[in-house]
Amino acid sequence: MEYRHELSRVSKLIILTRLHTNYTHSNICKRPKPMK
Repeated sequence: MEYRHELSRVSKLIILTRLHTNYTHSNICKRPKPMK
């Protein structure tokens, strides 16, 4: 039972991080690049 709980927790964390990275990537892509 413990193992399963840990697994679900880890999968949740992975999903959250993936969503976060996708969100930040999309924001970076949308944002106009600063002129150098």
